[in-house]
Amino acid sequence: MLNHIKYLICSLLLLGQHANAELAAAKQLVRYNNYFTFDSSNELPYYPALLDMALKLTEAEYGEYQLIPVKLSTTQGRSLKLLEQNQYIDVHWSVSNLQREADLQAIYVPIKKGLMGYRISLIRKGEQARFNQIHSIDDLKGFRLGQGFSWPDSLILKENQLLVVHANTQNLHSMLQKQRIDLFPRSFTEAWRESAAFDDLAVESSFVISYLSPMYFFVNKQNQQLAKRLEQGLIIGLKNGQFDQLFYKHRAPAQSFIDQELAKRTHIKLVNPQLSAKSLQLRDNPLFWAVKQLPSPKTN
Repeated sequence: MLNHIKYLICSLLLLGQHANAELAAAKQLVRYNNYFTFDSSNELPYYPALLDMALKLTEAEYGEYQLIPVKLSTTQGRSLKLLEQNQYIDVHWSVSNLQREADLQAIYVPIKKGLMGYRISLIRKGEQARFNQIHSIDDLKGFRLGQGFSWPDSLILKENQLLVVHANTQNLHSMLQKQRIDLFPRSFTEAWRESAAFDDLAVESSFVISYLSPMYFFVNKQNQQLAKRLEQGLIIGLKNGQFDQLFYKHRAPAQSFIDQELAKRTHIKLVNPQLSAKSLQLRDNPLFWAVKQLPSPKTN
């Protein structure tokens, strides 16, 4: 009798373990590279928070999920290569270009609402007068612009005959401080936040470098189920307002500030030869963009 009871207990334990294993297997695991700078809060940072939103909004159709942070000390280019090889991570985020869309599956919802294509420069404090007479691409050609290795923006700036100096991302602010570069173009969502972290750097106030430059989530081309799920979740979030809540809380200043800043600056418009046909098709969908029709901005 005692042996029979032991057998029943062991059987129940095994059944419980099997059920837990099946539950874990049914849950979609989504790994991402957990690297973040200039983010001192304890909240989930913007990109993982946006992923969490998209996955949560699609639970009814796709089931449970678990976001898993993975700490990888790699460049953006290396992270994307690991994603292409289906190693360590399941999703990453990046400004798009033709090569990245060929190697990976882009989720065609711009996750920075186009503001990556409005580049506001960091400069050294006290040097604003050097840049007040910049009104065209030609005026910019005498200055050294700092860019990270493997950044798509580097290709855009070079294609427009601007002088680019490359460095590891973590070294670029230091290079500006040490006068090894003259300008460090940042996206509209980055410039003010980063300048606040350095006592001797400031936001340049007279011009903006602008070009269409969508930033997407990317997944491995074989992971079409995750691609569809993320696209659906992001679109739902855009329509119900959750996307914008995260965007303006974590990543962007108030819309009124964006409109005022861009309206008062000279726009140095560049051509982006790295846009795919699919990216170009998104231009006419107002749901995707933070910058609408601006009141007569100055242009080059």
